[in-house]
Amino acid sequence: MGALIQFINDYAAIKYNQPNQLKPVGIVCTDSLQKSNYYTYLTSCRPSEILLLPADPSKPDDMNWHGDLGYYKDVVRAKNKQETTPTLSWFGIYEKLSNNVDIILPSRIFINLQTIERIVNLLSAKSVRAFTISQFLSSISNEIAYATGNAITMKLISDPNDQNRLMFVDSQYLKSADPNSTKNVNPYVVPMFANHPKGSIVRDFQFSANLPESAKNLSYVLNSGEDISTDQIAPYMNFMYNSGDAAAINKAMSNYKQRHLDIIANLKTVKEKNGAYPLVKENINQLYKALTDYIKIPTTDIRKSQQITAPIFPFTAEFTIDGINGFKYGDVVTFHALPERYRVNTVFSVIGVGQTVSSQGEWTTSVKCIMRPSLD
Repeated sequence: MGALIQFINDYAAIKYNQPNQLKPVGIVCTDSLQKSNYYTYLTSCRPSEILLLPADPSKPDDMNWHGDLGYYKDVVRAKNKQETTPTLSWFGIYEKLSNNVDIILPSRIFINLQTIERIVNLLSAKSVRAFTISQFLSSISNEIAYATGNAITMKLISDPNDQNRLMFVDSQYLKSADPNSTKNVNPYVVPMFANHPKGSIVRDFQFSANLPESAKNLSYVLNSGEDISTDQIAPYMNFMYNSGDAAAINKAMSNYKQRHLDIIANLKTVKEKNGAYPLVKENINQLYKALTDYIKIPTTDIRKSQQITAPIFPFTAEFTIDGINGFKYGDVVTFHALPERYRVNTVFSVIGVGQTVSSQGEWTTSVKCIMRPSLD
């Protein structure tokens, strides 16, 4: 992935550079800036197209293990050439941080050149004019998302620190699961409560969420009293932790653990089947389904799983303050009233600023924001 992005920078993005431009236009996808959530049993359901090289290619059950068949073999041999005992631990797709937390590095995902060629041909056939880099990377992201059971979903977004740069990041990555994460961007905290050290500057505040269809369906089922399966409700269990029924919570946790064990057993079986017959569409689809089930319930402990699987609803916010100049499109703000999970993993980008002067000469400023993942 990193090499592909560098190729785009060298041969495509460079066309947008101006003669006197101090910083070159480009896309960033590097080990130091881009990370993904780590899943112990993650693999690729299409390893011949999207390859997740393990840290230790000889270790059974590691990433990209498909029974006795290992797609990494040819890649390892090519890299190590004449070495009799191939080792590629330094280039595994995941690394362990100093605090013993594992993370995946999406820049190390291998993409088959034939897959890239197929995407280019499809985009060329659909468009009379040349297709955009954004369209190409969106197609690459779709391939990776399917291969990983939607564990990794790459998005092309603007760099809040540099208007000349874009970043190809995993929108599923949660910084709260990475204690080593540091903040490079300090969003402005909007004072909006009487107990804020600086008081409140907000006259009016509106906050809304676009509830996903999955959550709407869940609400309907719960309110109608019908049965709902454990895997359906698992991503939303964090919203139920405040229930006073300890017995019900313990039962849910026990069921969750058993469901996880069942999913892992099925995932291993389907992996081996896919490894034996890797090009059979039915086997690929079964492995994809097994991966998506695993991503929903990745550990035996629901309290750990909810750190990376519980949903974040897409919020929009709009607030009105006394008239002021300075806010502009793209500015980053945050609100301390939100739950910690939203403060850690998301910020709000300003997408609109309005100025109003009343007939009495009162000047107010309205600011509209939309939530996005934090890149820090």
